[in-house]
Amino acid sequence: MLRIRRKSHTQTSLIHIGKCGGGSLKAALREAGLTDRFRIFHVRQPVFQKNMRYIILARNPLERVISAFNWRYKLVVVTGEQRYSDPGEFEALTQYGSINVLSEALYDNDGIEKPDAIRAIRTIGHIRMDISFYLTALLDRCRPDQIQAVLMQETLNQDIAKVFGIHNEYQIHENSGMRGPPPPPHSIVESPQKPDAIPSPRL
Repeated sequence: MLRIRRKSHTQTSLIHIGKCGGGSLKAALREAGLTDRFRIFHVRQPVFQKNMRYIILARNPLERVISAFNWRYKLVVVTGEQRYSDPGEFEALTQYGSINVLSEALYDNDGIEKPDAIRAIRTIGHIRMDISFYLTALLDRCRPDQIQAVLMQETLNQDIAKVFGIHNEYQIHENSGMRGPPPPPHSIVESPQKPDAIPSPRL
């Protein structure tokens, strides 16, 4: 069982990949008085340092893309609170309406990319800042022993207990509990009809 000693936290960075449970983790760390022990990277690429250790929050890439689309749809279209944060994002979300529709529009029947849909998906916040955005450059330089832990969104509470020795009761930014006017029925999905239609490797 991996447990991080509190006295060593000053040399640890937490890589909060968007839509992987980072909000819930940070709330649990804050309640335990541990937030200031970490350098947190969120919506920006982590900095490599040879004496730094890293904790990564990750998630099944397809589930993450679904959650990212739904979360951005809520903030940009439903509530409008981030409508103007990224150029072209509102137009992409309203044009396609769901991750299913957008995924199916990415390629034609011969597997050729369709430029309009490719451009559209790259305007969507947490889809554009994907797992590769956070990890590719870092892992190219990072030694294996610098990765102290990887927490998965699917087993987040258990992983928090194992890694930090604390109990988590938070569920922050959970998409199923959307507030405000509901989006169109087809915009919230459980899984894409064609998961292989999402561009690889940028998940």
